[in-house]
Amino acid sequence: FAVLVKGLRQPLPSHHHVELEVNLVLRGHATYLFGQRRVPLAVNSMIWLFPEQEHVLVDWSHDFSMWVLVFRPGLVRRHAQTGARRVLRASDPGEIFCRQIDARRIEHLHQVYQDAAQGEGIDARNAALGYAMVASWQAYQFSSEPPPRIDFDAAVAKAARLISEADDALKLD
Repeated sequence: FAVLVKGLRQPLPSHHHVELEVNLVLRGHATYLFGQRRVPLAVNSMIWLFPEQEHVLVDWSHDFSMWVLVFRPGLVRRHAQTGARRVLRASDPGEIFCRQIDARRIEHLHQVYQDAAQGEGIDARNAALGYAMVASWQAYQFSSEPPPRIDFDAAVAKAARLISEADDALKLD
């Protein structure tokens, strides 16, 4: 599926899933936590989330919006059989794939993602999602350097996850 996410209000729990996911930030900023790694996201950041990578989105700005595309394993197998795309079949490639995408490619991806989100019929949506995955990976491959990653203490990572998963405001004690 493909969905444009805007106006996040509630913290999201730390999680992983069986599908491959790609996010493309359109506005604002946020941070993904992967264990003890902190990955800042800004406008035009693209991040790939692999099935066994536990992650949580935190610290998003009030104007944060991003595309979220999720690709089922069968679709990934069909469209990532050879070459550099083969890494997309990994459950956890052992690194975090996040880069700033060239602004010239963003408009094209935005249109591709809209087609994937609004395609008429399951066949049209699946074809659009396959193309969206390939176009996203190509944009990623031809993009600039990744944003800086910040590693921090395990206690800080645990505290950030607890805060992000709390239903109510936590007391200091």
